[in-house]
Amino acid sequence: MILMDRDDKLQKKKDDIAYFETFEVIDNKIYAFLWWKNILIKIFPDSDETEILMLDDTYFFKHCTTDGEKIYFADNYGEALVIYDVDSKLREEYILDANIKDDNNIVTVENYAGNIFVVENFRGNIYIFNKSNKNIEKDCALCQKIKRTFKTGMPYIYCWKIGNYLYFKMVSEDAHEIFKYNLEKRSLENIQEVVLPEQIMGSYYFEDKLFMLQDDFNIIVWNIKDSTIDKIELMDLHQLLGENKPKYIFSSIAVTKRNIWLLPSSMGKDIYIYDLQKKCVRKYDDYPSDFFYLEMKDWSKYSEIKEREGFIYIAARSSNYYLIIDVDRGIGIWKPAYMNDFGEYYNYYMDKLEPQSGNVSIERCIPLKVQLNYFPRKMQDKINKKGLGKKIWGELK
Repeated sequence: MILMDRDDKLQKKKDDIAYFETFEVIDNKIYAFLWWKNILIKIFPDSDETEILMLDDTYFFKHCTTDGEKIYFADNYGEALVIYDVDSKLREEYILDANIKDDNNIVTVENYAGNIFVVENFRGNIYIFNKSNKNIEKDCALCQKIKRTFKTGMPYIYCWKIGNYLYFKMVSEDAHEIFKYNLEKRSLENIQEVVLPEQIMGSYYFEDKLFMLQDDFNIIVWNIKDSTIDKIELMDLHQLLGENKPKYIFSSIAVTKRNIWLLPSSMGKDIYIYDLQKKCVRKYDDYPSDFFYLEMKDWSKYSEIKEREGFIYIAARSSNYYLIIDVDRGIGIWKPAYMNDFGEYYNYYMDKLEPQSGNVSIERCIPLKVQLNYFPRKMQDKINKKGLGKKIWGELK
């Protein structure tokens, strides 16, 4: 069956680009899960080489963590914890019962002291995977606290791992609470001494401080050690953006020793940088010449942001480049998010689709040129197998 492209222009951009949302960095190599193709690849930033690691698309991942040897992925549907061994390239699966809705069933996945903590969205259960005995426990303390505190329904959950705690900020129509969960003692505590903004567009933890983007012009800074609150007012942005700008043009931030990077939302187009010493904002314009974003309504342009060994890695969710920022210097480097060869992926799915009949979803968007190359090869394989069969039968007679 030939799968026709729905949008040739979009298809051309999708064919060889590695759009990713969740990832980990081990030994300066990026292990990225591609959201459009549901596969795991390894990216070598120094050489721009890539390698396909895992083709099975049983699950879809938006969150993961690592201990340096394995990567722990939580299925977006909340059905499983999938563990990928970096050296052996083998995977293990463990059942979760966190499937509540069709999307975003997981808040975060965190590694701490021999355990993996998976925080469930919508109910607030915390699943604890013991790496030694391979058992999963469910801690319902946060879930029960939510039921007692929020009477009108499930709140929106913000979560940050800071030291040996998970910090939670819960917001609903009738309540606004902050808790912290001790990962070692597995106990839940209220935080009364600080008031955080109800709305947080993006956040980043850096050097004992939690930076929270309250809106397009204000960043709230919570010093975790002394529980003080400061505010950074981005006054220059009023003039730079003008009066007719859309609302909420930023959706995430990254903080270095020198500056704060303001990354665009689905409504925004540009990156802006706030200089922490000069206390001023400038529009960033140092993009690669062929840089672009896919224009996708209500889809943020950047997703996971992780600091690893002195560098901040920012996922290329809808761009043909991903970003690496030096923490000390505050300087960013763009790296191409291209896949060297998707041939293994395309052949894998063409083999899966071939025996089927009837309507087949075209969401995979297998390029027409790939299919035209595939079918002659498969026909030749059948001819060769048929010839081999005749030869074997002749020998047996």
